[in-house]
Amino acid sequence: MMTLDRFRALCDAYGGEVRRWPAEEREAAQAFAETSEVAREALAEARRLDDALDQARLTPSPELVRRVAACAPASERAPSWAAMAAALALAAGLGAGWLGAGPVETRDEALFAEAFGALDAADPLDFLEDA
Repeated sequence: MMTLDRFRALCDAYGGEVRRWPAEEREAAQAFAETSEVAREALAEARRLDDALDQARLTPSPELVRRVAACAPASERAPSWAAMAAALALAAGLGAGWLGAGPVETRDEALFAEAFGALDAADPLDFLEDA
């Protein structure tokens, strides 16, 4: 059951548009607003505040931006230029390495014999005994 205190708290938290409120609160809030003049007034007041905030076009001063950014935890601050340059170099290196990582075609039988010759001479299951 919706109370006036709960309704006002929802207005304060979510504004004057009931459709923006938590889904589990909407139906009871709408029904409460239909039966309570005080609730309708609270909703209208919240809408006026929403409208005023929507119309406000304030640009924060550089000093305010600097002070707010200084309060942010280090993990949420923008990375330094050195960190961004290192990340870019890493990405470029990985990309270049990936592009050149294809198989090498060769017809050098001696190379294959040297690489895989031991497998031909050995019993296929001998390597399991060493494990």
